[in-house]
Amino acid sequence: MLDEALARAGIGPVILVVHSWSGALGLRMALDFPERVAGLVMLAPVAYPWRGGVGQYNAAVTTPVVGPLLAHTITLPLGLALMASGARGVFAPQQMPDDFVDRTATPLLLRPQEFIANARDLVTLKQSVTEQAARYSEIRVPVTIVAGDADTTVSTAIHSRPLAQAISQTRLIVLPGLGHMVQNAVPDLVASEVERLVAAVAPAEAAAP
Repeated sequence: MLDEALARAGIGPVILVVHSWSGALGLRMALDFPERVAGLVMLAPVAYPWRGGVGQYNAAVTTPVVGPLLAHTITLPLGLALMASGARGVFAPQQMPDDFVDRTATPLLLRPQEFIANARDLVTLKQSVTEQAARYSEIRVPVTIVAGDADTTVSTAIHSRPLAQAISQTRLIVLPGLGHMVQNAVPDLVASEVERLVAAVAPAEAAAP
């Protein structure tokens, strides 16, 4: 779908900036549509299978009959009650901005169809990275990874470090004391790394026929 959308928009090779589980999606784009991807900037990315699952509630919501019933009844009140504390946990050890939940319209995720779709993505994520991980060495575009050694949501040791070893043209930046919300904690660094990669791939793109 992303490849088709970019093609319809007449957009050539792009640099994908991906965070968290969308790291797996960016990697899959680079594998399956290499002509569409000029580079990857990956922020605390998911790339490999991990121990455990993604929460029993997500699994329950994706089951027939029971899942839609849960999504249309208790997901909204339960989600609203737990949303702020859950978001703070993702930001840790950094502080979550006071207006983060409101400004990002996070409660929209609790709408039944959106919640089910998100849960389905999470439940199928582990199998997806298990299938594609063996192919990462096929990626030939430059990759920049920015992650923190204090990320308890997506382990840098499980994901970012092995990924940097698997892809030859990788620049790995691991920051001490940084948690999962890289783009919020070090926005200037992220912007500079995007600009650096744009400058690096621009000559190659200009020389391409």
